Amino acid sequence: TRELPDGTFYSTLYLPINSPLRASIVGPPMSCIRLAERVVALICCEKLHKIGELDDHLMPVGKETVKYEEELDLHDEEETSVPGRPGSTKRRQCYPKAIPECLRESYPRPGQPCYLYVIGMVLTTPLPDELNFRRRKLYPPEDTTRCFGILT
Repeated sequence: TRELPDGTFYSTLYLPINSPLRASIVGPPMSCIRLAERVVALICCEKLHKIGELDDHLMPVGKETVKYEEELDLHDEEETSVPGRPGSTKRRQCYPKAIPECLRESYPRPGQPCYLYVIGMVLTTPLPDELNFRRRKLYPPEDTTRCFGILT
């Protein structure tokens, strides 16, 4: 991310060598660094979607994804007896990302009312140190401006 003489910022995104998008992606000037980084990421997602590398839910499409999903299907019913603490690098667990059936193809329609449900969260019990293996600082969700929501 670089600052322009007028005080705006722009970001350039370089994808890995094995990416189908070989050229760097430069975003438009924005009022702050965070927006400059977000807009260049959005442009990248749009380009990857346009060439078929991301599906309509912005999930990756390709041989690796299919292979990964097949592996998940094979291990669904197996019990894992992997040594190590949960969350540590010796006991890495993979979970499939999925969209619930009731939320698929449920986009807003013109002329139809939409409702936004904002989900407020409050940290009631902090994570004990013995379960915080990586010693990461935990921030109470009520102290941030971010929140979750469901649009229906």
